[in-house]
Parts: sequence; C-alpha cells; structure tokens
Amino acid sequence: MMKKILLFVLCSLGLTDLMAQSMEWLCHPGKYTNIHYMGNDLFKVKNSTNKWGIISADGKEVLSIKYDSITSFVEDRALILDKSGHRIIGILDQNGETIKSFDKEKVFTTNYPFYKEGLLPYKESNGLCGYINVHGIISIKARFYLAAPFQNGYATVQYADGDGYFGLINKSGGSAIISDTKYNFLSSMVDGKLLAVTSSSRGGALLRIMALEGNQLKSVKTLESKMYVDLSDDFTYLMSQNGHHYFIDNQWRISGANYKLTLPYQIKDEKAFVTESSELLSKQVTKNGVQITYMGKPILEHSFKNVETYEKKYAIVNAKDKSIGVLKLNPSAGIELKSPTQVFVFNHNTLPSLSSSNLEELDPVNYIEIPVDMKDVDPKQLKCYINNNGYLRYAPLKEANGQWKMHLPFFLAATKFDNTVTSKVDVAVTYDGLDWMHRMIELSTKHEAGYTVSISGPNEAKNGNGYLDITIHSVKGIPNKQVRVDITGQKSRYLNFKQADESIKVSFSNIPEGGSKTFEYTVTITEEGCPIVKDVVQKRITHPKHTPTTPKEENKQKKQIKVI
Repeated sequence: MMKKILLFVLCSLGLTDLMAQSMEWLCHPGKYTNIHYMGNDLFKVKNSTNKWGIISADGKEVLSIKYDSITSFVEDRALILDKSGHRIIGILDQNGETIKSFDKEKVFTTNYPFYKEGLLPYKESNGLCGYINVHGIISIKARFYLAAPFQNGYATVQYADGDGYFGLINKSGGSAIISDTKYNFLSSMVDGKLLAVTSSSRGGALLRIMALEGNQLKSVKTLESKMYVDLSDDFTYLMSQNGHHYFIDNQWRISGANYKLTLPYQIKDEKAFVTESSELLSKQVTKNGVQITYMGKPILEHSFKNVETYEKKYAIVNAKDKSIGVLKLNPSAGIELKSPTQVFVFNHNTLPSLSSSNLEELDPVNYIEIPVDMKDVDPKQLKCYINNNGYLRYAPLKEANGQWKMHLPFFLAATKFDNTVTSKVDVAVTYDGLDWMHRMIELSTKHEAGYTVSISGPNEAKNGNGYLDITIHSVKGIPNKQVRVDITGQKSRYLNFKQADESIKVSFSNIPEGGSKTFEYTVTITEEGCPIVKDVVQKRITHPKHTPTTPKEENKQKKQIKVI
C-alpha cells in the first residue's frame, strides 16, 4: 500500500481521447541492415553478413537468411539468385516457400527477372533463352537469343536459327505470325499493335506501327525511314540516322528519348513492384523528422529519419541512428489516461534532483495514482514519464484488482503554505521504445507544513545546568533527503530521517539558585523544494534553593538508614 503522505478529496475524473490506432514493431531497428517490402505480407531482410532472407508479418523467419539475392514478388513469384545476381537458385511462391530449386541445373535470368502472364524468361549457360512456368517447370525450351516478357498473350523473341530475326510466339511456344518479312526488331504487343523495324528496299530500315490481324502483321504507319537497328548487348535501345533514340522498357515496349513519339494507341504502364505509399497510412515531415500518419493525423509522436508505408498497414522506417526497422498498424490498440481533478495536499518534496538525461526507472516511493485504461497493449512494453521542469521522472504502471494505474511522482512547486497551485504536467507515454503520445494533465496541489517542533526536558535543574531535547516531527511520511535544521544559538544540523521523530539535544546553564529561567529557541527547518518551516519553542526551568540541614536532622537520617 502506498504511503499516505497525501490528503486528497475524491472528485470526478476527466477523460482524454482514446487512441484508436497505433503502430508496433514487427522488426526492431538494428536487427537487419536492409529491409524491402516484397508484397504478400512478406519482407526480405539482409543481415550483417550481406545475406538475404524473408520474414513474415509476425516477424518470423520464412526463408533462411543465407542467400545472396532475392527479387521482389511479381505475380506471386520471386527468385532466389546467386551472388552474381543472374543464376537462379530457386523460385518462391506467394508464401515465401521454395517451390523449385535449381541445384544441379545452371539456369540464369534474362534482363527481365520476373514473371509476366505466368511465364518467366530464362537463359541457359549457352546463352539461349526460353520460359519457365509458375510451377518452376520449363514450359518453352531455350531456343532464342532473346525472350521478352509476355504481353497480351504474345512474347517477342529473337530466333537463334537463321539470321537472328525477330518474331512473335504464343504461350505454347509456337509462332504467332505467318510472314515472309524478316523483322529486325519487334516490340511487345499492346492492344493488338506493336512497333517493328524492317529493312527498306532503298536501304536502311523502317520503324513502323504494326497491327496484328489474325496471324498477319500489317503496317499502320511509318515513323522513321532512316533507322539503324543498333541494339546494345543488353537490348536496351535502338537509334535512327536522325539521332533519335528509342529505349526499351521492362515490358519490351518502346519509348522515345529526345524525340516525341506519337502512337495511335495507349500503352498502360503496369507497375511490376510495390513501391507506392497508401493515403490511409502515410507520412509527414516535421521539424524533428518524419512522422507516420493515419488518415492524415500523426498516429505516433515518434519521429524518424525516413518512412515508407505499404499496403495501408506497414511502415519501413529509418531511425535517426540510420538503423532500419518495420512497424505495423495495430488498429485496436489504445490507452486512456484519466486526468484527476482533486486537490492533492502534500507535506514534503518527494522528488530527488536528477539530471535531465537520467531516465532511471525508479519506482517512486510516493505518488499520485492515475487510472489508466488499456486495450490490446502489452503493459510490460508501456512506459510512462513526466516532464518535471525538463527532468524526466519515471511513472510506472501497476495493476490492482484488475485496474491499471499510473504511479505519477509528485510534481511539486515551492509555494507558500496552504496556497493551492494548479500546474500542467507533461505525461509522455512510450510503447516498445516508441514515443506514442504526450498528454498534459492538470494537477492542483497545496503545501502544508511538513514538520512540527516540540521541546522536552526537566522542569528543575538542581545545579542550574542540564539538557533539553528539541524534537522534529515529520508529518505524514518520512522525507527522502537530508533536512537542514537551524536552532538559535546552535550550529546548523543536518538530519537524515530514519523515523518520524528526530531529536536534537541543547544544553542550558547559569540558572541562579532559587531562581528560574525561560529558554526560547527559534527552529528553522529547510527542505529542498518546500517552503521553510519556522517555529518557536520555549521551556521554563527552575533552580531550587538549597537549605542546609542541622546536626540533629543528620543524626535522624542516619538512624532511619540503620533501621532500614
């Protein structure tokens, strides 16, 4: 039971707003050196040895952290690659489980290391390309110099036989067009149209828009008549005599650079990777860093160096020490502080002086109980502090009879006795190391004298000399630090209270025989952070007059002694 150093009047309680959502650590900063969201509630992570693995949304390891490279998910498939980033070690399904391992076969990626329409372009050690299906089985054997991603059921390939001309294949691997024309280049098919480079009868090459009608490609429009088919080794661009460059994107579609290429059809840009932030869960930049917001409002008061949000529920954050971690939304988490409205009466300053950097978690001996309601929160991870003039004071949570309460250390100000002072206390709440929220709680306090002074000792002094005891009584509790006591005519004393009463002996002398004398002392008690207690005590002491005895009286006393 807490020490009753407070007298307070029970009144109604005001309530703060309930936090309806919060964020909690899926992965604490510092555990991994790099983290990427893969989609499907999975994250690929890198450890200090530069190896990659996969963890789930509950922070558990799904794929051992021992691989050199892992691609992102596209169409619910990801690739495990070797150190070169080209050889395929395995294929992962949407759960991060390996559905196919290539331990013996030497299978490599092309410039398009992702699935498209259920097929993955791959390359063998001889340089020829083919396609692998979603089960990790070779569906179209390697017989092409180039195997581009599928688009609208067709894929552009460069045949290895003949003169290396381009063509279109369907998903069975058969030719999709019948033509005597030898194409020097074909783009991917979009809405039944594509771009083609063909030889010109006058020399050079033509860049045309072609339309697929049945199994025939027919010219729609000529765009360039002086085209050089100058494909790089990586199949990244081609160029014209006019200096126009045409770049090929990751869907094997062509776009213009330093030249406005007008097409009679719309090319829809489909994102291969999840990179965009959601509007529901987003971020905002403040003067202290980047905060996570939920529906436009900060969900945490914690600031990070950088934040990227995903899937309306995850945030990859860079802490200010440059470490990286993952947070996830906890939509039901909440904490409610009940702000007291009663006046708290105290007698002593119970707060020791601490450095502003000291977060020592000391359970306060004396405190004000603040009821706390929690929902879907681990109390062990929840920590509260108060800001006392720039000093952080620990305010632990304790449970009693099913009710959680914050043990709030007294927030005191030196005032005159019996004056009620109302102050706002900044309560900081952290959860699992995160700054959750700050709340200003209003406390009304009143100082009453913490000490009474009394004097005791003999009423008579036969020789005119003796000692008196001045007792300092601590009211309602024992002070937690040294107290200075100044007594008139005496040196200053410093008391370390071990019990409620501490006594100081003072001597008196020179009371004339047959006379009396009143001794008066002013006692000043100084306690850090409290008003000064000053009291006056006095005591009157007599010195009885000595009466000489006669010889007869002396003999009588002796006889009485013998009788006894």
